[in-house]
Amino acid sequence: MRQLLTDWKNKHTIVSLFCDENDQDTFLSGYIMDCDEDWVLIGHITPRGEYDGYILKAIDDIIHIESQGKYEAKMELLYSLKNQKPHPAIDRTKDITLFHEIINKCEKEKCLTTIEIMQDDACTLTGRIQYRDGMIVIKKIDEYGEPDGMAYAEEKDVSAIAFDNADLQDLQLLCEAGSMVNGRIQRI
Repeated sequence: MRQLLTDWKNKHTIVSLFCDENDQDTFLSGYIMDCDEDWVLIGHITPRGEYDGYILKAIDDIIHIESQGKYEAKMELLYSLKNQKPHPAIDRTKDITLFHEIINKCEKEKCLTTIEIMQDDACTLTGRIQYRDGMIVIKKIDEYGEPDGMAYAEEKDVSAIAFDNADLQDLQLLCEAGSMVNGRIQRI
């Protein structure tokens, strides 16, 4: 699987990754930006053919991959017709895993990040992250852009990391605008 992902990265072609054996209508589409033994970094594209940040996904979670089909061609065309910004490459540090590279990037840039934990059910945590010895500390942000406590996740339980997508960009705007007080935005 890793060799296929590397080939698609080098060809800069859109692929669709299916990660839920019970729901074949749910998948991730985009460009393969990077991969290592355990992780793949996807330059994600929305079903409308628009830039949607990055998703780091565990390779073991991928059920199957599709490429060069009508859907991928449609996404490629829409992405081009809408003059979407290209997904900038993520610079890799030698001798560091892709997972740790993305964690370090999100922590250093203080960008809003969504961490997915797959156990019996999926759990997502959104906020600003810090990484310490196998533990990810998330300063949670709620849907209104307000602080919402802390969450802690072990590295081994993480199945995906998303950053710079449309939802997180909107949430960042809410964080910057201020906090909600009695249904009104109060400027900071």
